[in-house]
Amino acid sequence: MKKSTGDLLKELSKDNDLKYFINSNADSFTSSTLSQYLNELLCEKNINKTKAIEKSNLNNIYAYEIFSGKKKPSRNKLIQLAFGMELDLKSVQRLLKTAGLSELYVRYKRDSIIAFAFNNSLSLFECEELLETMGEEPIQQSS
Repeated sequence: MKKSTGDLLKELSKDNDLKYFINSNADSFTSSTLSQYLNELLCEKNINKTKAIEKSNLNNIYAYEIFSGKKKPSRNKLIQLAFGMELDLKSVQRLLKTAGLSELYVRYKRDSIIAFAFNNSLSLFECEELLETMGEEPIQQSS
């Protein structure tokens, strides 16, 4: 059974033998790449990749390169993709962590608005409207 992150952190801070820690907790480490996790989500949630990309408002080629692992997206681009996939907040947080990006942090007004949108199953465009109304930066930045 996998240990919680808190348990692992406690164990790591007590342990002087890193090799032992790594070996004894091998089943607790995540090995999923961003590409793997995105494709798992598609299967798990029975989501069509083409429709998800269309709803994300990302460039098709760029989005397919994210799915294939050729591109490492910015936090905003990954949030766009999460909206396109109609993910719940828990899945969005894991997606951001898997990509090595910071999770949505509710102490930041902008992140709270985005989290609210995911919690309430809003679309990307509805979230963008909320962000604008609240005076926050949009997810889709103009180039």
